[in-house]
Amino acid sequence: MNLAIEKFRSRRGASAIAALILFLLCALVAGVILTAAGVNAGRLKAQQQTESAQMAVSSAAELLRQKIGGHSFHAAVYTASGGECGNDTAPNDELTEPEGEFGPLLSSLCQSETYPATCSFIFSGETQDVSASLSMAEDGSLTIKLSTADGGLCPTTLRFAAKDVSSAKSQVVTHSYDRTTTEDGRPISALCEYALTCSIRTVTWDDGTIVKGDAT
Repeated sequence: MNLAIEKFRSRRGASAIAALILFLLCALVAGVILTAAGVNAGRLKAQQQTESAQMAVSSAAELLRQKIGGHSFHAAVYTASGGECGNDTAPNDELTEPEGEFGPLLSSLCQSETYPATCSFIFSGETQDVSASLSMAEDGSLTIKLSTADGGLCPTTLRFAAKDVSSAKSQVVTHSYDRTTTEDGRPISALCEYALTCSIRTVTWDDGTIVKGDAT
């Protein structure tokens, strides 16, 4: 009888130890599963943020490519020299800006006195803002670097080659004006000849090329 009781107690102790070991194993497995779930959740969130950044930058690049590609800037500058009538007889300068909301910005770059001419602005997107840095070379070629405004993610470069044509035409113009050179001070009509020069610059951009990464 005593021997049976001892065997029962021995088995009960072994069962308790086995149960404790099983509990620890279950807790360990649960911890591993929770850790893996947390890591996967973090990866998923980071992936979603990356995809959102890529979408925002790609959309901005495509919008700029459509708004700038194939458009032209045209400027005709007139200067007059010589003759008694002075330079105020030159016609007003003629400026044709590229179409769209970026026309004034591109025109200011084309008329810069120093090159490369640069500027920057921010695209306000639905999910993320995009930073754009523009640089124009003297020949009119344009480079635009894009990335997310917060963190500089997904760098993308947009390039536009340019056809830059400049020419100048001069002609002698005869101009009639009034002057008071008589002794009695009466105005008389006189003719003045002066040289009128028209300097024309036309810059036309190609359709543009989008390159992923911070290309130099």
